[in-house]
Amino acid sequence: VTSVPDTPGQIEKALHSVAKPSDKYFEISYRSSERGEVVRSLSDISGRIIFSEQYDLNIGENNFSYDVSHLQKGVYILSFGEHRSKIIID
Repeated sequence: VTSVPDTPGQIEKALHSVAKPSDKYFEISYRSSERGEVVRSLSDISGRIIFSEQYDLNIGENNFSYDVSHLQKGVYILSFGEHRSKIIID
């Protein structure tokens, strides 16, 4: 699993992803300066939504794990609020 920011510089300040050695899941860290709600979703390259959910952000570091073991190899788009990142599963 590899994460490639669509907008380097901007997205890296707010959204950070790390693939685990097993490539079965990856972790997302998102730093927020205020509480609020955000929609996080994963879609395939054709735009088909794999999952989408609303999440309540806390002030500071927000960490999430995503299980990608059931996904086929390919390119996916991770959306986290207004931020986007390409996720490559190989």
